[in-house]
Amino acid sequence: MAREAIARGQHVHTHNLSMADFAREHEFGIDKHPTLFVDQPATFMGIKRDGGRVATRNFGGVLTSVNCSATVARAIADHFRRDVHPDALADYPNVDGVIALTHGLGCGIDTLGDGLQILRRTLAGYAVHPNFHSVLFVGLGARRIRFRACSNRAV
Repeated sequence: MAREAIARGQHVHTHNLSMADFAREHEFGIDKHPTLFVDQPATFMGIKRDGGRVATRNFGGVLTSVNCSATVARAIADHFRRDVHPDALADYPNVDGVIALTHGLGCGIDTLGDGLQILRRTLAGYAVHPNFHSVLFVGLGARRIRFRACSNRAV
């Protein structure tokens, strides 16, 4: 507790604080209420993926290994835009679309540094995200980011 008045901005430490008894009266659970259950539990129109994960969207993803392939990834995704090519996904009515996820890292990234490790983890996270039914990795041959399948995860 404060031993003396403490001004705004003043240092608060052992010189102006002390220990004291502080008794309280309290009761646990006095405001409890029974849980009211609904007749039918709430549901949503999600997508159940293999392994039990649930998605709310069904996208195809185009990921890039280096920023040099970003234009190619965007062109691939644009091909499937309903406003540009309305028939491109006509045979796949359950697919919400195709999106490109690009980044600004290039071929000069340190292969032993944190930057590449973070990029690999990020791309792997996108690759196994339940809202993607599939992903395509695009590279232009300058940098290889290796992934291996392991328990339904990219590593």
